[in-house]
Amino acid sequence: MKPVSGRVPFSTRKPLWEGMTHQLTLLRKQAMLNLALAGVLAGLAPMALAQHQQGGSGNAPAGAQTQPAGSGAGTPAAATSAIPTDPDAQDVAVPDGDWLSLDQASQAAFRRMAKACGVGFDGGPQVLANFVLTRFADTPALQAKDFVALVHVVQFSGSTVGTDCWYVAGKPAMVPAPSVRSGVLAISTGTRIYGSRNVGVLFVHLDRNTEGFQQPGDIPVVYRAIPKKKTPINVQNLLGILQFAGLQGKETRSYWGHGLIQGVPAPSDITVFGVDSTGTQNKEHLVGKKLLIDNEGNYYWDASIGVPVTKLTSLQYSDTNQQFSPKVINNQTAYGLIDIYLFNLIARKPVDLKDAKAGYYPRIVAGPGVTGHPGDRFMVGGGLGIKEIQVFAGIAFTRADRLDPTAPANTATPQITQFYHSNLVIGLNIPVFQAIKSKAKK
Repeated sequence: MKPVSGRVPFSTRKPLWEGMTHQLTLLRKQAMLNLALAGVLAGLAPMALAQHQQGGSGNAPAGAQTQPAGSGAGTPAAATSAIPTDPDAQDVAVPDGDWLSLDQASQAAFRRMAKACGVGFDGGPQVLANFVLTRFADTPALQAKDFVALVHVVQFSGSTVGTDCWYVAGKPAMVPAPSVRSGVLAISTGTRIYGSRNVGVLFVHLDRNTEGFQQPGDIPVVYRAIPKKKTPINVQNLLGILQFAGLQGKETRSYWGHGLIQGVPAPSDITVFGVDSTGTQNKEHLVGKKLLIDNEGNYYWDASIGVPVTKLTSLQYSDTNQQFSPKVINNQTAYGLIDIYLFNLIARKPVDLKDAKAGYYPRIVAGPGVTGHPGDRFMVGGGLGIKEIQVFAGIAFTRADRLDPTAPANTATPQITQFYHSNLVIGLNIPVFQAIKSKAKK
């Protein structure tokens, strides 16, 4: 490949001032190229740092749950006895209106939803969707394109919780698959929504011992929410690159309640839970399980680490992650890449970066080496892959020195000029957190 500086025959003799002009032109072009390359990461870094500082660390809030044994995929975990405490906690819903009266079919559906934690049975999604639409009918948020209701269905045994399940019911664009569509709403048992700012809470308490309570409003139950702003996942990955390069009674009745969470940021983690102070000394205790919702939308770009691979023996397969990865990540050859989902950008269909299928989408990748000065090394190419392996291929440019062919032959001090030589590079795109973890093991 011809050097960017161009080649001039050594036999050509030019005045000294022309050689100096040529050298200054090369330096100016090189400075502009270095500035452009630095902008790939350094230009985005202030924005990333600002969002990071405003959104916090991006860690899940206290009270985050793990999957209970025997639960369905995405089902919220069984609660501990601890009630989440946070200065940002807000009371969202209390028992509403009159006692809940349901027809036999709806009552059976709700009881099944409290027990089965699923929406794949006849009648359940329709009953739940109609209930949500009816209860929030007088709420402007219902008309919003990003409306989502977090629904807690609880089957009591006397005055204690028997079984309970959380459901997400919202506009289809806000509810990831797997979900079941019922009218204008999609129903899911997952713990993810796509960046909604209009989030409601609805609870249905079935067959509770209500002896001593004249109206539902007399029952000391309140649902609270803690919305915590966090750093977008792609900005976290970009910052990661920077880090890398460095209980029965006499009478049972049912009732319900609903409300809206105020000031929901996006992206955010939302913790929702019910507390009940009925019983000895009116001490508060959790009503069934609490719910942690990952409220984050989709994006057109991400950040990753590109690791060149020259032979298959340098790869390893992880049974835990079910992915191929490099055995060793060498900082001297790795690249900090910006991944741009160009086709998704054109089609206006952003990518869910937390979905394993995100790697299926072709993308443009570009960025400098993670070590050295900006402009010393950079790579431009494309990336694609499947769940098990993410690959990239492109042209790598490396800056080198040589004698200036335009310098006069009788110059006592050799004149050095810089140029870029290029080569094909193939390797693996790996998540930033994986690269940092691998580096920490060294």
